[in-house]
Amino acid sequence: MMSLLKNRSFLALHGLFFLMSVVAICLWGLLDHFSRTNITLAQAGAMNDIPSTMAWNVFLALVAYDAARLFTATTSKTLKVLSALVFIAFYPNTFYMLTDAVHFADWLSRDGKLDIIHTGAHTTIYFVWLGLGIFFGLLLGVFAAYHLLAAHWRLHPVVVGLASFVLIFLSSVAIYAGRDIALRLNSWNLVTRPFDTLGKLFAIISIRNLPFLISFTLLQLFAIALLATLLPRKDTYEN
Repeated sequence: MMSLLKNRSFLALHGLFFLMSVVAICLWGLLDHFSRTNITLAQAGAMNDIPSTMAWNVFLALVAYDAARLFTATTSKTLKVLSALVFIAFYPNTFYMLTDAVHFADWLSRDGKLDIIHTGAHTTIYFVWLGLGIFFGLLLGVFAAYHLLAAHWRLHPVVVGLASFVLIFLSSVAIYAGRDIALRLNSWNLVTRPFDTLGKLFAIISIRNLPFLISFTLLQLFAIALLATLLPRKDTYEN
């Protein structure tokens, strides 16, 4: 575990997140302040919360990444079990951020074209910050999953492969649950209402929802496979 605290890339990643959080708080404060006197910003409503919301979502994705790194770094069985549970619960938050792309539709003009230039500086801030959050969250998810696979693939390739597919499919189920307007479940619901949440998650697995579930499962698999082909074969993630 101490090796993680000495890992430069691990520390740099958390430094970037800290910087992102500070900027997000500043932007949120400025947007909130000017929305009181600016009609355009006041009408934006919840859009003014995009910086802080994306920072929070990235934090949840970072929890999954940290859990994956801790799982491979520690020799304690207790910490391995705890980090595994945390990873399973928070990993869906990483690729869930891709569904935040629905907010890009908020900048569609009446003729259906995307316009972020002629609608004010605040729109540019929303657009860039939303894109940054999605990009950061996806990277954390891909690297977290790849890190676990790279550490255990050679030991039990078949078992690890099957377990990864099941985990990624269940992640797609959780992503659906988080985006569905009627459900809007999140990782914390597993703690506050575990049995009710699990029941709703398993109910999602149906023929009607298969297109969504299969699409997001393939997306995650291809993203991880792409990273595996780009990174060198040697153990890039030494603890």
